[in-house]
Amino acid sequence: MKLRRRAVCALMAVLLALLPAGCREKGVQVVDGAGETVNLRFLGFKVGADKVEEIDGILNRYMEQNEDVVIVYEGLGDDFVDILTNRLENGYADDLFMISDQALTTYETRGWYGTLIADLSGEDFVQRYSPIIQQLITVDGKISAVPMCLSVVGMLGNMDVLRACGIGEMPRTFDEWVRDMEIVRDHGYTPMVNYQGNAASISFLMSGRSAAPFIEGARTVSEGLTAEEVYAGGIRDVYALVENGLIDREQMSGETDARSYRKVLGEQFAGGGVAFAVAPSWSLSAFLAGEPGFQYRYAGLPVGDEGPLTCVRASVLVGVNNEGPHREEALRFLDFLMQPEHIESYAAEQNSLSPLQGAQSGDPLFAEQLALIGEDRIYSDTDSRIPFNLLKLLNGAAAQMVRGDPLDRILEDFSAGVQAGRRPE
Repeated sequence: MKLRRRAVCALMAVLLALLPAGCREKGVQVVDGAGETVNLRFLGFKVGADKVEEIDGILNRYMEQNEDVVIVYEGLGDDFVDILTNRLENGYADDLFMISDQALTTYETRGWYGTLIADLSGEDFVQRYSPIIQQLITVDGKISAVPMCLSVVGMLGNMDVLRACGIGEMPRTFDEWVRDMEIVRDHGYTPMVNYQGNAASISFLMSGRSAAPFIEGARTVSEGLTAEEVYAGGIRDVYALVENGLIDREQMSGETDARSYRKVLGEQFAGGGVAFAVAPSWSLSAFLAGEPGFQYRYAGLPVGDEGPLTCVRASVLVGVNNEGPHREEALRFLDFLMQPEHIESYAAEQNSLSPLQGAQSGDPLFAEQLALIGEDRIYSDTDSRIPFNLLKLLNGAAAQMVRGDPLDRILEDFSAGVQAGRRPE
């Protein structure tokens, strides 16, 4: 996979427009060795059995090569952000920890990068990452965490439903997509299913629709737009889809669990009769587990006026406790963890892509996503340089749409959230 430098410029165009005018559950625990040992605590996300095995294997290989080191991995569920934040605030954070997309901007705003959380910008392993990833994880010259995956977000299409409606291919533009959903509805099928949770499906549509004019050159940074103006267009367009019933408010209102995408994609979409569903790469295993009995395609999000885009994220970010007693050993283990063979194996288990330079994927499911990345048709909703928590605000806007709040109120609340959440200049 080749990520060209022009993609960095496309992301920067959007970002410049945004700048200001516990309950514990053990995952893997491996304890071995006698005598003097260094005990590293690694706090991460609660993961499934396959991913526990992958993490377990990496930890064991490191400990086999470093007999004086013992690593304990603790996996947490939906309360991960609250527990990690509390530990950081109170001075008992683990030696290493994953950082959720939802907390990136919050921690930066609090000034924790380079203080409580180690700045990794000077570490050699950072240079293994692609230029796009390095841009996504760098804020004011600091890097707080490095990713194990490059995640993408695209659109799943039920080709059997589309063909039954006289539609031969996946829509490429926003207008084509709206037209296709209207045709699907007229034929008695469901145009789309959605979910809320930690990353509402329509939040990807709002952010992508807002970024598209900058990526396609219809708008430029020189216009001096505020963040509110940048995202108002995407919010309005998605709101219209909800209001006219192409996005089913009632269906989405029942899917509020943090991992509701599993049910929506693995049961409602995989069960058939639905044309479209937004699908992050990490959700594809849930969809495939539903054993869909139809032909499907995984394409870009049809949010542009000239063609589709794909949303990219630096995912499964791992940081180091800057004040921990074993900081240097934690950095050595992080270097080991981020070796190409470990990254590529873990990313494959996550149904994601490797974030490293020159990485390739032979999985045909990602062919269209890789093509869009190669064409620089990408955006990110969790770039740590965005000076407010965009993901949180768009999830809030999605919840308001589901409740039936008027558009003016949604836009006002989004604007208030932008102002309240900005990092100090």
